[in-house]
Amino acid sequence: MNYYQYYYFSEEEIEKANVNVIKIKEKILELYDKLEHVNDIKKIKLNETIERLNMSKECIKHYYGLHINL
Repeated sequence: MNYYQYYYFSEEEIEKANVNVIKIKEKILELYDKLEHVNDIKKIKLNETIERLNMSKECIKHYYGLHINL
């Protein structure tokens, strides 16, 4: 943990944030796999969902000061 993380968060919160980022990344990969098997309308919706998940992932990483490359 760096100073920012130590000051503002518990180790448990940082660990939960790491797990959540990993789970979000796994869901994004699942959706990318589904993109190959759906029609154009569903592709648009899946792409929007992927964009939102990516934004959520990046927000969590920034808020908690995580330095993981996912």
